[in-house]
Amino acid sequence: MNGAVVNEHSRWRRALAERYAAGYRQLPGVRAVLLTGSVARGLADRYSDIELMVFWDTAPPERSRSLAAENGGGALVGCCGRSDLSGTPPHPALDQT
Repeated sequence: MNGAVVNEHSRWRRALAERYAAGYRQLPGVRAVLLTGSVARGLADRYSDIELMVFWDTAPPERSRSLAAENGGGALVGCCGRSDLSGTPPHPALDQT
């Protein structure tokens, strides 16, 4: 972060992101986990989300995605615009059927 001051909203979100990143790193095929957005820059506010990008060797099975969330202490509620996980229809740009 090049010496930038990290605000309170970013600090606790970063700690939470590290917990979830650790859950992903435990899975085979994960090459990297990257924190992005306002939390990564130390500029989060009370409305900020946590953006984690996960890079895999190959597309992971659904169970691996769920297991990563569980390893971090949570549950997967939506992923990749898939309606079978979130209960909402996918964005048309993501619908590959």
